[in-house]
Amino acid sequence: MSSSARSRWLSPRRIRRGAAALISGLLFAGAAFAEPVEYSSYELEVLAPELERHRAVLETSPNGKIISEIHVVTLDVFDESDPVPDFFNVFHATTRERVIRRELLFREGEPYDSRRADETARNLKALRQLSLVLVVPITDPRPGFVRVLVMTKDVWSLRLNSDFEVANGRLNYLLLNPSEENVFGTHASIGGLFVLERDTYSVGGLVSHNRILGTRLSGSVFYALVFNRHTGEREGSYGTMSYGLPLYSAEQRWSFGTTLEFRDYLGRLYGRDGRVFRFDADVTPYDDAIPVVYAYQRYFAANEVTRAFGRRVRALLTLGLELDHTAYRARVPPGTDPRAEAELVAEEIPRGDTRLGPFAGLRIQEERYLKTIELETLGLQEDFRLGPEASLRVYPASRALGSSRDLLGVFAGLSYTHAFGDGLVRVLGSSSIEYANDDQHDALATLGARVASPRLGFGRIVADAVFQNRYWNYRNRRFAVGGADRLRGYPTDDPALRGDDAAALNVELRTRGIDILSAQCGLAVFYDVAGAANRVSDIALRQSAGLGVRILFPQANRLVFRADYALPLSPGYAVLPGGAFVTFGQAFDMPALSSPSVTGFAAR
Repeated sequence: MSSSARSRWLSPRRIRRGAAALISGLLFAGAAFAEPVEYSSYELEVLAPELERHRAVLETSPNGKIISEIHVVTLDVFDESDPVPDFFNVFHATTRERVIRRELLFREGEPYDSRRADETARNLKALRQLSLVLVVPITDPRPGFVRVLVMTKDVWSLRLNSDFEVANGRLNYLLLNPSEENVFGTHASIGGLFVLERDTYSVGGLVSHNRILGTRLSGSVFYALVFNRHTGEREGSYGTMSYGLPLYSAEQRWSFGTTLEFRDYLGRLYGRDGRVFRFDADVTPYDDAIPVVYAYQRYFAANEVTRAFGRRVRALLTLGLELDHTAYRARVPPGTDPRAEAELVAEEIPRGDTRLGPFAGLRIQEERYLKTIELETLGLQEDFRLGPEASLRVYPASRALGSSRDLLGVFAGLSYTHAFGDGLVRVLGSSSIEYANDDQHDALATLGARVASPRLGFGRIVADAVFQNRYWNYRNRRFAVGGADRLRGYPTDDPALRGDDAAALNVELRTRGIDILSAQCGLAVFYDVAGAANRVSDIALRQSAGLGVRILFPQANRLVFRADYALPLSPGYAVLPGGAFVTFGQAFDMPALSSPSVTGFAAR
């Protein structure tokens, strides 16, 4: 072998890949962890040089051993495996080691507890500044001791965060958030915001910090102005403010949160052609062609406190006070027939509501998780809660206190998640009822299920089903299918795909990720069935099928970049040219019960 060939063969990346393969072989040759753990080839490649540097291997039985050292490694965003020159790391504020250490739920000198290590990893994965997270026990030369290796990789901090949706050749949504996500390596974030929608654009800014002044307190402030794209006139504004102590540990007992939110702008309903839908009233003999435009206001404020009980089985009791005011007012052209306007309001405009009062919530869940890879993302560890879960929220309201209805609201839900190899099966059912005076009732029943097969060599099969029934609909709200998620290939705003009730079944074959220039790339083949109508019996299910690409850029995000191309297969829709959709995140989220926490600080 020539010296040049030898140098290529012994390149650092090949050495890492070889070490990764060796580690992988050892993992599956019989080494048993405290909990089943598996790493992707990408994670093993990153882990190998650190194990070599510390002259260690993965500890197979760490529980109960004394933690002698904790090694925190914060990786550069770019390395020699990336097409981007390493020089660009100079423009990134890498997370400081102390920022990672303050998230650790274990300390040197304590017995190693795999549950605390796993919980630490879950908390770190929840931080948007990080992509890769590894918390692994490694051998110590002294008997009875173990070392812990904590490795994290930042996403690029000085960045133009973005989200967008392109459907059928039309840009429906674009979000640009130029920001510094990791000010001085502290995980504080400051940035601007630009949101482009079909008829409006928004300009604003935000500031947030998950650990204010080194504490566990979290806070954020956001504000934006809304302008009409065609006239340049201001159409409203919206914003939020939140502050509180989130739940971060199974041993934590108290949490609290405060949230303020306001929205005041114009809303629009769109048709199949992507333009504002024009309503034709049955009560008049001519085509009214009324554009469905309405003024929308929402003011929401809530304070809550949560008391947690137990560790293996957690009960979260939440008490609080909330104000929730929404209002909708149709904007019709001058001279519109009042009868046509009344019909428009009754059929297409949501009904406002004001609720002021206390609430109480209870959530019971197991602190048991499935650790897997390549289910919702590619090449990174993922955690999903297993076992039963129950959620209950009760909230009364009275006109005497300023509410628009006398009501008793109850949300109740149950779910169960079972490990299916390194996949899962999850089923859930929930009911939300607002029983009010004068037959002003609002109610929604939801059934959902997800089956994610074990990895089958080429990938895994994911099937997701949902059924939602608004059997009381005082507030005149509707579901919509079609576009980039539940029924790909169909128009985003088809009136025939809107209604009080909805049903959907989505099946995807998702391939395993492969490394291409340090990006994790995969494919998806999918089949969608969905429909919506104002009565369950009127739901007409439509079908589509297609092919998609999934790419994870660990330097930028934990979410996959998704590009799907789908063909509608039902009568009344042209099969070609089909529809293309480009955005971030999988097409349908993992089903989950809504939390009794209205501020989000007690949601885990």
